[in-house]
Amino acid sequence: PDPTTLIDPISSQELRSAVLGILQEWWFPMLDDPTWLRQHESNYHGFTVITMCRALHALQHGTIVSKPVAVQWAKDHLGDQWHTLIDQAIASQYGGHSEFLDETLDFIRFTREQIPGSERFAGDAWNAQNSP
Repeated sequence: PDPTTLIDPISSQELRSAVLGILQEWWFPMLDDPTWLRQHESNYHGFTVITMCRALHALQHGTIVSKPVAVQWAKDHLGDQWHTLIDQAIASQYGGHSEFLDETLDFIRFTREQIPGSERFAGDAWNAQNSP
């Protein structure tokens, strides 16, 4: 059946709140204790970087997109300094292994810096403040 007949629609605000909650509860604490990321191979570092791309896109646009779409958006909008890391993250998902834990933590930190207060997610305030 059509999924819209099974669940209620999710608003952009609800989606942003959920993404912010996951960032605050799971990802941002890794900046203080990166043990979990340190113990896992680089494919988890890549997963983390791609997840940050998807989270940043979701916070700006209020929608969830595929990994490739989020990665391309990030490369187009987050600045050249992240291109190499994003490319490493993609390669790690296809069997390329290299260590980039410090850079991954820097990207989590960057993500956190993009959302200084939850008040930025009220209605269209996020879009108004973060439109390119």
